[in-house]
Amino acid sequence: MLIIKLFRPRAGLKPRSARKAALYLGIGTVIAIDKVGEVKSQKACLWRRHPALAYVGKCREVKVDIPNALDEAEGAVEALAEELDKEAPNLPRGVTLSIEAALGPSELGIDIDIYSDEEVPRALGTTAEPAAVIAEPRGYIGEEPVDSFYQLAASEEAAYCLRQLARELYRQAAATHLKAATYAGVRQYALSDLVAWVKASRNYALDLPNAIPLWYNPWPRQIAKDLYALAPEEYRRLAGAPGLRKALKEARAAVKEYLKKSYEVDVRKSRMGELMLLYPRRASPPAKAHEAAVEALREALGRAFRYASGEAVRKALERKRYLTWADYVAALGDALRQELTRRS
Repeated sequence: MLIIKLFRPRAGLKPRSARKAALYLGIGTVIAIDKVGEVKSQKACLWRRHPALAYVGKCREVKVDIPNALDEAEGAVEALAEELDKEAPNLPRGVTLSIEAALGPSELGIDIDIYSDEEVPRALGTTAEPAAVIAEPRGYIGEEPVDSFYQLAASEEAAYCLRQLARELYRQAAATHLKAATYAGVRQYALSDLVAWVKASRNYALDLPNAIPLWYNPWPRQIAKDLYALAPEEYRRLAGAPGLRKALKEARAAVKEYLKKSYEVDVRKSRMGELMLLYPRRASPPAKAHEAAVEALREALGRAFRYASGEAVRKALERKRYLTWADYVAALGDALRQELTRRS
């Protein structure tokens, strides 16, 4: 799967603006696929209750004209948003863009589900986290069957396609601006500022062992969430998610250098801070580089947590006879920085 989550600015996004951002990203995915490969056919279907209804024909087909560039898609987005507005607002609903496409050596049918609300896939049990867009491929790379975008990165022949697709999606989103209604008034954003992350997953699980991150925004906040899920369960609650996020601020430079060792990293300025585009370095195949990097991160986190929970506690108690949460988090950040520096 290729899964996209929206970033909510501090002022929030009103529901219709969030829907329009999701529609832009769904259409942008089609455009990016066509730029990298070739989209041979496409249709759009509006569903209620569950996107699976689109697969069995129990949906309302709607006409949508996909432009050559995402910054020309305002008419298509507005038309789809109006169609969604006609449906009962109390029911899960969305649009599925179904395409037949060639991506390098792969021939794929891809269903791109665009949700009226990010909470819909979580409520339906599809994903454990909110998601605005989920693209699910099916097809072949030569004679090998494909049912996830993760498999493109696991294929030596097709790995470059996923990298190009992620970069093209970013280029299209960065060049597209939209007016969004927030709870503090109307604001104008680059679409790329409204993307929290993009991941290529082997299934609907979104943790690092199952998904390759392609895009983080802002990257320190998003990677902190992924590392918290990767940290040892018996230790991570000592710091909590806020503590690990704070510790990563101390180790920020070391984290970036470590990622550069295993991934092609491109950091861009974003309205929300720093946006990071990343892709596993060329290996045999790139998915192996990602899996090795995740395993090394797991080990580094384990060692850092054990130090912060053991030796660092002993030193703090000897020095001042008590331990604060801030002491623990500072020790964790320092230990993580040293571990990642050693591995870079």
